[in-house]
Amino acid sequence: MSDYVHPTSILERTTVVYEADIQDETGTGIPAASLTTLTLTLYDLASGNIINGRNDTSILNLSIGTVDIAGSLQVVFAPEDMAFVGTGTSETHVALFEFSYNSGRQGKHRAFFTVVNEPKVS
Repeated sequence: MSDYVHPTSILERTTVVYEADIQDETGTGIPAASLTTLTLTLYDLASGNIINGRNDTSILNLSIGTVDIAGSLQVVFAPEDMAFVGTGTSETHVALFEFSYNSGRQGKHRAFFTVVNEPKVS
């Protein structure tokens, strides 16, 4: 899986639905039943600070993440996941997905989101 850059800026504290395909080294989708783990680490690119406590958080068909039988992943980021943590006008949030499957094989995927600081958002 290659890195993904969200095509538009996101106003802070906005719900974002992210979709991707979890694939093995040959590009074949990995169904949920074949995944051993799927975790999310969400951080600010500039500072490295963890956002909303999402540090190596299990999301395999729990809380915000679902994976279907074809390996399609859907993550619904909460407004707190897109909270502005810096002091500038925009910042980049990185969602690092790490997964394991088939007796120890591992994969990683990153998604980048530009979050805009909106002074009127509380």
